[in-house]
Parts: sequence; structure tokens; C-alpha cells
Amino acid sequence: MATHFDISNVEDDSGTYARSCHIRLGSGQLSFDAPFKVGNGDATDVPLYEVYRRISPTTIVKSFQSEKYSRGVDANLKNRCKGRSNILIMEYDSKDVIPTSRMVEYLSDIQYNHTDVIVTPSWFSLITRTDSTDVDLFLAMTDEYLEAASRLNHKPMMVSIPQSIPSERIDDVLEHYISCKDVTSFCIDSNSRALMNGSWMRKFQTSIDKVRSLYNIEDECLLYSVNAYQGIVKRNEERIDAKDFLGFTAGIDVIGGKHTKGYNSNDSDERMTVARMFDPETYTYVKAVCAKEVKDRITSQSVAAQIMEMPIIQDRIKEGLLEDHLRSKAISESTLRTIYGLKDTASSIRTLDSFI
Repeated sequence: MATHFDISNVEDDSGTYARSCHIRLGSGQLSFDAPFKVGNGDATDVPLYEVYRRISPTTIVKSFQSEKYSRGVDANLKNRCKGRSNILIMEYDSKDVIPTSRMVEYLSDIQYNHTDVIVTPSWFSLITRTDSTDVDLFLAMTDEYLEAASRLNHKPMMVSIPQSIPSERIDDVLEHYISCKDVTSFCIDSNSRALMNGSWMRKFQTSIDKVRSLYNIEDECLLYSVNAYQGIVKRNEERIDAKDFLGFTAGIDVIGGKHTKGYNSNDSDERMTVARMFDPETYTYVKAVCAKEVKDRITSQSVAAQIMEMPIIQDRIKEGLLEDHLRSKAISESTLRTIYGLKDTASSIRTLDSFI
């Protein structure tokens, strides 16, 4: 049986899927209010710090062949874990090599010692093609990982769900992991796709709401986001909406970072060294063309600014003032229509912009 989070003091925003709540694990050593932005980079003074590591089949095989190499991989993970509590998310970095059972067990073993939350790996590259997603392979690999991770496990578990899963299969995936595997918390892996995509996110929230009620898991179901698309800063523009940060309006309790180019790797913006500085006055990113070391510093400052903003958002949700708060920012009308269109059931006032 999986260990679960304890969710309490839930308050919902009437116009969006955003909610405020208190999240606790066990005795409360890991405890925070949501929506919440995890730390990463040099933003370490937070209850939960995010670590992201790509692992290729070559790395795994070399670890089997050399104890010294394996110790080096382990030491690298340990050095990355800078927080008081850490969540380690691994990306299986191969499009073609299906991992053996031994390789899956290795991934589970190296994760366990360094994380306070078990998250199944991102299989995005392995299962996703331009025109299809191998959902059955995703289920098989995730099930195998959960089996390996469940041995002597006393940590909460999350299933990473790639945003490439077709909408019509979301019900099947959630039902499988909640009813068959007793996993009630999920990490949405966008792999640089837009988390604020209306049709996919709307279907996911409809499905998660249904299973929350059916299985009475409102008090243990946590939603996490990783690798959400931040948007392209066009050459003639200086700002873009911070769409990944605004994912809390889609009901995401914990907002993670973006670590992979993935889906939009050919964007000219991504080939340049462009930093995005979060502006809490506008909820936009300000573009800065700079050297890589400067970009890393700006990114950490941006994460820190988002962390500082989250308690204000929690208060606005509790006060029923989230809509006024969002409309006081410089968020574009198209993004606002998407945010409020996610939960809008009056089809007569929805527009196409609500779903793109």
C-alpha cells in the first residue's frame, strides 16, 4: 500500500480550478501550503527542492559495469540535492531502447536514497512520437517501476503522466493507478508543451475530479507540474505571459521547473541564450539575452520571485479575490480566456481561443 500525502484546509476558487490547501507528509517534517513553487537552481530556501536528472541507457549500463562509475552517478545526485527536503525527478533519455527489468530497478534504487517523494520516471521520449503515443508501453514501464519502488518503501508516491497521453485515455490511466496501484498523486510531465492547453487540461481536470469523488481521495490527491512550456519571446517583444507559473489556475498544487527543451527544441528562441526574469508586478517574463552563467543566475532569481509570490496567491484564493488579482496583472486577454475557459461550462460564451 502506497504512502499518501495529507491534504487539508482546501479552499476552491469558483472561477478556475485553482485551490489553496495545506499539504503534509507523516509527522509534518515535509509540510507546506499550496499552490506552491518548488525551489531549483540556487533557490534553495524552501520546504521542497526539485532535482532533475536525465539518465541514458548508456549511463545505466556503465553503472552495471563499473562500481566506481556507479558511485560517481550517486555522488552527482547527492550533490544536486540542495534542499531540506528534495523531490528527484528522472527522465529516461532514450527514444529507442526499452529498459530491462534490471535497468528499471537501478533507476528506482538510485532515486530512493535522494528523494523524499517517489516519482515515476519520465518516459516521454520513449513513448512519444509526432503522431502517436504508446500508452500501453507507458503503463507497462510505470507499473514495473512502481513494483520496484514499492519494496520497503515508506515515502509518498506519484505517477508521472506525460501530456502526450491522448485525452481519451486519461480516464483509463487515472483509474488504473488509483484503483489498482493505490497511487493518488500525479506529476504532469509537459515536456515543453503548454500546460495551459485548454482541451487536454480540461479533460484531465474533469477526470481527476471524477475519481477524487469516486474514491474519496480529495484529502490525499496532490498534483505536480514539471517541464511546462514557458512560451516563445518573439524578437520584437520583451515580455510574455508566465504560462507555466499560471498553471496553478489549472488546479496544480505544486509548480515545478522546466528542464528540457523537448517538444519545442527547434524554436529560434531556445537556440539563443535567453533568460526569462519573472516580474511579480505583471506575471510576465521579461526577456534578457545573455551569457549562460548569467542566465542561470537570472533563472534562480526568477524562481525565488515566484516562490515569494505564492503566499499572496494563496490568500487571494481564500478571500475569493483571485479573478480581481489576475486581472490586475499584465496577463494577455487570450491567456485569461484560456484560464477561465478551462472551467467554463457555458459553451455559448467560450471561444476558440479558450482551447488553444
